[in-house]
Amino acid sequence: MGGMRLPLLALAALIAAQEPAKVPLAWTLKKGDKFRCEVGLAQSGTMGTVVSKSVLTFTLGLEVGEAGKDGQADVKATYERIRFSISSHSNKDFALDSDQKEDPAIEPDKRVVLHLKGKTITLKFGPKGLAQVMGLADALRAAYKSIGAPDDKPPGKSEPIAISFEQVLRINFPGAPDSPVSPGEGWPESLTFDRMSLSGATIKDLATVKTLEKGRATINHKLTIEPSPERKPGIVEVTGEGTTLWNLERAMPESHEMVIKVRGKDIDQPRFEEHRFTLKLEPREKK
Repeated sequence: MGGMRLPLLALAALIAAQEPAKVPLAWTLKKGDKFRCEVGLAQSGTMGTVVSKSVLTFTLGLEVGEAGKDGQADVKATYERIRFSISSHSNKDFALDSDQKEDPAIEPDKRVVLHLKGKTITLKFGPKGLAQVMGLADALRAAYKSIGAPDDKPPGKSEPIAISFEQVLRINFPGAPDSPVSPGEGWPESLTFDRMSLSGATIKDLATVKTLEKGRATINHKLTIEPSPERKPGIVEVTGEGTTLWNLERAMPESHEMVIKVRGKDIDQPRFEEHRFTLKLEPREKK
């Protein structure tokens, strides 16, 4: 009996050695750490031969504060630059940049986003990622006030815009698994984006580790999207996928991209939508 134990132990050791290494993928933020991130949303829509496009890009300065008893850290996020452009068939194209001189001829509801520059909101991060966004509606109300169009009477404009911007942040800051993972292993996430054909849709994300090499994890995202009953009749196909590059040393992503495509038909006219979410995150250079 004892003679059989050594071969069995050797076999167990060999199997263990062949199992892929597991690594923790968890957001690890330390008080005082500073980062800069660029959050983007590029959208395009085609109806027949008519094409429209919009690009919204926020540059945020992030500073990590105290962590609470729940393990979530308050991160002060300050808008440093905002760029917003629209091109369409209506000849009302524009390109706005908070670092450039503002054109007062553009309607307030379009340029109000520029006045988020210098405003600060709070992002609460736990090990699994972004848990809560606070102060966004207040920042938008302050932006409206700064352009002479106070948004202080219901129904307000700031709240729905804040909800939309929060959804963009939640998609752009990818979640993390509950426990260490190895290549081929994955975990589920749920997403929401109430815009255009995706309004009311159920969006499930299966994140799967593709590779672990050179201090980085490459994570693939495969989306399963169920349109709302109201939107479904005009939709032929919805697909979504993405990729995250996770920096193992920093214990956070350095880049993330998610793309959702919608193909449909309205009154015999072919329709196509694309929603592209992007994130770039890096430490702020120390002076």
